[in-house]
Amino acid sequence: MLKSLRLSVGMLIYGTLLLGGWIVADEPAKEVLRIVTLGDSITKGVRPGVTADETFAAELQRQLRASGHPDCEVINVGIGGEMAGQGLKRLERDVVAKQPHIVTIMYGHNDSYVDTGKTECRVPVPRFRADLSQLVERLREAGIAPILMTPPAYAEKSAPNGISEHGNVKLARYAEVTRQVADTLQVPLVDHYAAWAELSKNGTDLNEWTTDGYHPNPKGHVDLATRMQPYTASHRRYDEWAALEIPGLRVTRSYGKVEIYGAKVGDKAVKLPRLNNVVLGVSLIHPRVTQTLSLSQTSTEWTIPLPESFAGSSAFVMQVDGMPRLCHAPAVSRPGPDGVITLSARDAVVHGEKLQFEPLTHKNTVGYWVNPKDYAEWRYELDTPGEFEVEILQGCGGHAGSDVTLGFPEGAVPFVVEETGHFQNFVWRKIGKISLSEPGVQTVSLKCQKLAKGAVMDMRQVRLVPVNLDRSQPRDMRDVPPDLVPPMFDSPGPKPGRGMDMDMPGAGGTIYLPTNWNSNQKWPILVELTGNGGFRNDRGDICSGLARDGRLAYGLSGGSGAICLNVPFVNSQGETQQWWGDAPANDPQETIKVLKSSIEFACEKYNGDPERVILVGFSRGSIAVNAVGLSTDEAAGLWKAAVCFSHYDGVGNWPFPKSDAVSAIERLQRLGNKPQFIISESPTEGPSLSDKAREFIEKSGVKGDFTFATTGFLNHSDQWALRPSPARQQVREWLKKQMAP
Repeated sequence: MLKSLRLSVGMLIYGTLLLGGWIVADEPAKEVLRIVTLGDSITKGVRPGVTADETFAAELQRQLRASGHPDCEVINVGIGGEMAGQGLKRLERDVVAKQPHIVTIMYGHNDSYVDTGKTECRVPVPRFRADLSQLVERLREAGIAPILMTPPAYAEKSAPNGISEHGNVKLARYAEVTRQVADTLQVPLVDHYAAWAELSKNGTDLNEWTTDGYHPNPKGHVDLATRMQPYTASHRRYDEWAALEIPGLRVTRSYGKVEIYGAKVGDKAVKLPRLNNVVLGVSLIHPRVTQTLSLSQTSTEWTIPLPESFAGSSAFVMQVDGMPRLCHAPAVSRPGPDGVITLSARDAVVHGEKLQFEPLTHKNTVGYWVNPKDYAEWRYELDTPGEFEVEILQGCGGHAGSDVTLGFPEGAVPFVVEETGHFQNFVWRKIGKISLSEPGVQTVSLKCQKLAKGAVMDMRQVRLVPVNLDRSQPRDMRDVPPDLVPPMFDSPGPKPGRGMDMDMPGAGGTIYLPTNWNSNQKWPILVELTGNGGFRNDRGDICSGLARDGRLAYGLSGGSGAICLNVPFVNSQGETQQWWGDAPANDPQETIKVLKSSIEFACEKYNGDPERVILVGFSRGSIAVNAVGLSTDEAAGLWKAAVCFSHYDGVGNWPFPKSDAVSAIERLQRLGNKPQFIISESPTEGPSLSDKAREFIEKSGVKGDFTFATTGFLNHSDQWALRPSPARQQVREWLKKQMAP
């Protein structure tokens, strides 16, 4: 899947001017506001008694054009009978490709329906929740603003479902799930269900608003559009964030970003309430100058110290993971589609003196646990009672041995803290099982029963995994919450747990130091070669082609134990996002030079071990492991082992010379005894790409040390490595052997 597809960029780009520390936005009317309405037959609207011009999409367009958006375009892509998961499958083609600024999402009637002869809804609640969440996240990744909408309620007198039950009995639950997703992901919500239910309660006959008890008639469509209009008319790429109050300062938020304006000369620091977000970085933006800042935290407050040179009229930009969210109320963690409940450090409520959520990427933990009386709590919702395996992602450096319990309403799971080599060297452990029988929102506590040494441990995640979980079917990686967030990049130099952009002649690239790095030993080096840029598929998988965006090496390392280099492919102009060298020759020599100099840089500056260099390639990079890394004897001498994810040199023809099987076999003969772990995405049917690589190697007659596997995920994306899975654990165990001195 190396075909190129133009990325959706420039969506809803309003120019900004920094003026005295305040932002002035160009009027949105300078760009035509484009809205897509996504949903089922309620959204499609057209049916006997309703024309295309009478749907809520058409009415919304009229209202917006009359209220400040004269050229507004509302595109209706509703399909009758559709469920949220089906909308997800056509999202790229029918929605993202239209480059809208806003997408309204409304599903539930079909998902919640019980067919005749059945006893359950067509789509289980956890799957519906995950589908809505994916729709929101994938739209945001494409630079599009989502708006969730609950579906309108059925009329009191409407046809029953397949178990002779009023439709609202099930639909009410799915409307509530939509509200939950909106709250969790901080998405605007238009609550049609609540409005129509209230109308019905107060005596309105909704049959007069519908054609059949639930499909709106023209009157019903006008009502839906009128409720939607304020949410769509006021759309901006950023919002004034009044809920986050910092005296004397102005705060805006957008997806992945908080911006703070108005700090004055003489101010020593900016303080803000704790957020439920991992912090990717903090910067001071002055005209033409960006300066990286530090961040410190307590259990309730974060502090950004200002540099002595601060001269005012600057913006403070905090980049975060996801939509910024205040920790003003306990978050509720809900099951994924497989029933797994993930309790993340950022959602913990901490009690006591010192225990706190540490938000920087290399920590992302409930930590600073030096007082054994301190404790943490999480809230979770149980959809389906059952027995669960309890897994924890724990770190501890030199202080192991404390007795700790996870306390549930129906019992406790005790465990002893294990040594992991460093507090930020996080290791997954299975600590026991718990039977949970009461559906609904519950609380689990994390408490120290006996302190062994000076600190208890760091805890990044807890997972409650149904004991008979079926892993036989490949999953979408977005259904599994990540346990790693890509690292921060600092300047002028990296620190343990962070990285920096390498200033290499002719090309960029990044270097990341593991959390347990020190200068007293040699470190293995994982060198990542990433895929072709300009890629986006129907599943929403994206690749920029830039070395800086690679995630595979970091994910497989777990952030500790190895230096990670992300090395660019280059041509005569510098870093290239497509293949390597200049077409048509595609000479790999310049890329080999950069590969060599990057390895030398890591060895000279940060104690990298040239005898333990492992290539890690994704897609284009996987092909390049052999096509570049075995193209000459010199290149082959730079590394000792490799992980090849997805494509493989010689399996298929690619647009560079000598990509044919015969040439690939000639290169493969340089492999010698270098081990290779060949892994690919899991297909829904037919042989996997790793199966095809195995067949190619067997037919080649080349003998070697090969391991073959699939990820268990459907995705053509290196971000699968940021998520826990049996396949990732298998690769990590293999890497541990290769990285041993």
